[in-house]
Amino acid sequence: MEAALEQSDSALIAHALGTVARVRGMTQIARDTGMAREVLSRALSPEGNPSFGTVLRVMDALESTNKAVVGMHALAAQHHAVITSHKL
Repeated sequence: MEAALEQSDSALIAHALGTVARVRGMTQIARDTGMAREVLSRALSPEGNPSFGTVLRVMDALESTNKAVVGMHALAAQHHAVITSHKL
């Protein structure tokens, strides 16, 4: 994603967003953006041409998803630390 943004290539940015959204879960990203999954998939396909608003909504949804994942990892690390300290 970062490389696509650095190149300022709108088609590459849309493709990168689509790839990241599919990895994170297109259904959840669609829910978070308030868009239909099919519309979002088509907009972020290699042939798609998403509006700037769509790009911003997807980036916001991905950021929210990323924060949730980071939070879950932090909780898991804390849980592991507690379990490990009790074993000592």
